[in-house]
Amino acid sequence: MHNDTCQSPDAARLALYGAEPDPQISPGPIDTFVRFLKRAHAFKRDAKGFLAGDLTGLDYRNYVSRYTINQGDLAIGQSVRRFVRTHAPDASVEMIRWGETKPQETPWSNFIIAGSGYIIFDANGHVGPRLMQDIDFFRQNSIRPILFGVGINQPSAIAQNGGIVDIAPAIEANLCDLLSMAKAIAVRDPFTQATFSRYTDKRVELIGDPALHFGHLNGIRHAARADSRRRRPVIGLNLNFHGPSSTKLLQRNLPVFAKAIKSIRDEHHCDFRYFVHFDASLVIPKLLALEGIEMEVIQGNPEALTRGYAGLDLHIGGMLHSCILAHSVDTPAIALAYDIKHRGFLELFGLERNCIPAADLTASALIERVRGILADPAPYQEAISTTRAHFERITHDFIRMSLSTP
Repeated sequence: MHNDTCQSPDAARLALYGAEPDPQISPGPIDTFVRFLKRAHAFKRDAKGFLAGDLTGLDYRNYVSRYTINQGDLAIGQSVRRFVRTHAPDASVEMIRWGETKPQETPWSNFIIAGSGYIIFDANGHVGPRLMQDIDFFRQNSIRPILFGVGINQPSAIAQNGGIVDIAPAIEANLCDLLSMAKAIAVRDPFTQATFSRYTDKRVELIGDPALHFGHLNGIRHAARADSRRRRPVIGLNLNFHGPSSTKLLQRNLPVFAKAIKSIRDEHHCDFRYFVHFDASLVIPKLLALEGIEMEVIQGNPEALTRGYAGLDLHIGGMLHSCILAHSVDTPAIALAYDIKHRGFLELFGLERNCIPAADLTASALIERVRGILADPAPYQEAISTTRAHFERITHDFIRMSLSTP
């Protein structure tokens, strides 16, 4: 837990409950060295396999440590805090990581569930124990949570058609309980809005993902480039490599991706920048370099990543929040969807054609989509800018009303 201090002892106490509310501690020199050796050993084996056409040994667990952090989750927490601070500047804000709730002697004025994939279904429509634990915690402490830009995740082939998620009957009751307790409900995508509306008569506001506004909230704008027709295009890249299912996808897709990227480079004479949202994926640009695909690596906190996205003509993203942070500075993005959430995000802009299912990714599909956007990026940028501004206004209205309502 982390507290933002305030001047007045009588100020409201707010809880922000998120997946990654604050940066974690940095490793010391010994841990850094051990992590280096572990990754170097894994890369030597994986490089040999990649060049031999065999990535079956590739495993994200060989590249993560207890210091690994998801920068997309951090961007959500920082965006929510910015919105809250705008409308409650004197409040004492307590940052709480998912699953780390504890009873308080002094009750919070408001308890805010801070965005994005708060509800995660498996392929059979079940959720992990955290949701039930949270519901029990809310009930025992008489908490009416504010659901702020939350969404449903389900890694599935459903990502390709945005179909209705199957929910186990026992879980439906839990979902009804959560929504009945909620003081206010706002969601990140139309899919989650439709699903929640099946289980509550309350208004379910559609506001988009809080991190969609990270760029604007931090004063970062898309870089103006008047000479865009005379220079080399710059394309961002990001692939997901942060769990068992993403490991299987990468084993299949990295050779396909390399083939596509080579063709895109040769056709458009472009430069590439790889964006690291989860540091296990640092191995990806190193493997691509073995195929002669060179790129600059952009790594750092959400602000550093977003400033990098502002300098792109186009981004190709596997992790959803790489696409979201690109959109936050009006950079068009192609999503390589491994979850229903990717399509749900792009539907906000009417750009679901930019969502390519990762499960059956082909080089030709990616090449064609890149060609279409680079040929005339202005309509994409305009759609993103207009839609983002619309949802930012709605988001401010939602949090202002939620915090002012008893």
